[in-house]
Amino acid sequence: YQRRVHGGKQLTIVFTDIEKSTSMWNKYEHDMAYSLKIHNSIIRKNARRTDGYEVKTIGDSFMMTFRNPVDAFEFCKSVQFDLYNETWPETIRGFYTNFNEIENFSWNGLRVRMGIHMGDADLEYDPRTNRVDYFGTNVNKASRVESLAHGGQVLVSEEIHDLPELSQLKFRSIGSYPLKGLGNHQLYELETVPGRTFPAPIIKDDEPEIPGVCTTCSRKCKWCAKHNPHSFGTGGIRSAIRSAISEVSSYSMS
Repeated sequence: YQRRVHGGKQLTIVFTDIEKSTSMWNKYEHDMAYSLKIHNSIIRKNARRTDGYEVKTIGDSFMMTFRNPVDAFEFCKSVQFDLYNETWPETIRGFYTNFNEIENFSWNGLRVRMGIHMGDADLEYDPRTNRVDYFGTNVNKASRVESLAHGGQVLVSEEIHDLPELSQLKFRSIGSYPLKGLGNHQLYELETVPGRTFPAPIIKDDEPEIPGVCTTCSRKCKWCAKHNPHSFGTGGIRSAIRSAISEVSSYSMS
């Protein structure tokens, strides 16, 4: 991947995350370990094919960058179709259906949420990891767009949706939603696997506290605080627990 490092000007930034992965790890650890290998292989295969740069991965979440926005959208669509067409363990295939819905033929296996945004970002090389990382408002916005998506859904910011080179893609406007600390923004859903429908985004009022400097990326990284609290020591773990308790309480009251 090192040859695919992208400059910080007008990057297309993609975040991904597996929906309800913690619950699946808790119930089906062996099958989830197997499924995660498939998931990671699909992500990386499509990143290579579309000139994507893997900035970092924490747990089952990826941050990717692309020079060309068309490549980013091709990456997201291909990943969704490859996940859908994969052969998964029965426990993983049936998990979401058993959890909250009637089975239909638009779904199969792991459900990965994705968020896409475009803009400039600060670039920094980390000699410890021999990799480049990106920081700044546009990175934060891409992460927040992803956080509003449901599993299997690709959400897109208004800035990148309006690019003329994407006019052949099919989008659905889902309205204006608050992105934590960034105000309200118009969002769009990219059409991928036919037949999929999604409810409105779930707005979360809480956000993980940043307890210190992250040992993964050497910065006060909000994404790491969410996905890898151990990188901040015990303070980060406590912060993640408080955030999780808040999420469970919010879900129980809805």
